[in-house]
Amino acid sequence: MLEGFDKNWKETAEGSATYTNLPPGSYRLVVNGANNDGLWGKTASLQIKVNPLLAYLVGLLFIHFSGGGHCIYYCPFFLSQGSTEKEDELHQAKLNFFTNASHEIRTHLTLIMAPVERLLSENKKSRLLPNSSRR
Repeated sequence: MLEGFDKNWKETAEGSATYTNLPPGSYRLVVNGANNDGLWGKTASLQIKVNPLLAYLVGLLFIHFSGGGHCIYYCPFFLSQGSTEKEDELHQAKLNFFTNASHEIRTHLTLIMAPVERLLSENKKSRLLPNSSRR
């Protein structure tokens, strides 16, 4: 339970809890656990103070000293390039799929249409001949 934020205890199966977007202030994290026999241990607590200004400052210092400033300037370029390359690759894969599918359909239609056209032309020829020659 995070006192000052939660009103009730939170139970987790994985043994962790995540809190995001906490408003600035002081909190007390209180934890308790049980063993496999269901016996509960003593509670432990940790005092936490959320100060967004300090967090931003620490983050900026970390980015600056880790060379992240270089990444902030260049990353949007690389990220946009990567997304367009992925989009181009996806577009090409779709185009190849539909090209192959249409080729497969046209091949079978051609195999069907050739004998049908031959039958139709023979039928027209037989209609043009006089009735006496059909015997």
